[in-house]
Amino acid sequence: SQDAEVVGTVRSLSGKVVANLAGDSRAIARKETSLRWTGRAQDGGALPAGAYVLDISARATDGSSVRLTRTVQVLR
Repeated sequence: SQDAEVVGTVRSLSGKVVANLAGDSRAIARKETSLRWTGRAQDGGALPAGAYVLDISARATDGSSVRLTRTVQVLR
């Protein structure tokens, strides 16, 4: 395991970035890191209820990377 840069974004189904996840942008080898999303848009406004795409990627210092994409639901 290596240190990695971790980035998280939330996109609308059309692909527009609506929020960036907050938290640790650097994962230390063999330790957990966390990202948070309030369920709101980047500007703090409420997002409409519906489906969004959560995209988390990590790139290690050696250039290797991994990406996780999931659909999430905002309920109001």
